[in-house]
Amino acid sequence: MAPLELERPVPYPVPPPRGFRRALERGTRTTTGQPGPSYWRQYAASRISVSLDTQAKRVEASVRIRYRNNARDTLRVLALHLHQNLHQAGVVRNESQEITQGMTVSRVSVAGQHLHR
Repeated sequence: MAPLELERPVPYPVPPPRGFRRALERGTRTTTGQPGPSYWRQYAASRISVSLDTQAKRVEASVRIRYRNNARDTLRVLALHLHQNLHQAGVVRNESQEITQGMTVSRVSVAGQHLHR
């Protein structure tokens, strides 16, 4: 008895997403998805100093972040995600959390120059 041969349907071609096509055009990715000749990485190093006041139930900290922008373009926006502000009063959250004073950013400087809001 001869083996049964089934014809497998050929799927429609899947076009690559627009972002991937753009990365190919810019040379930041190859067709295999590997980094291309124009690929670059950012670099950040941080130093954190922390003090804990157990009586006041307060943590104070300062952080120095050295960020190196290796892109050909300038860095136009700086975003700081203050996840601990989940605990600040009046913040929307999905479940109940202990209420604290949250986090306060008192100063941001770039290349020694203070930025203002």
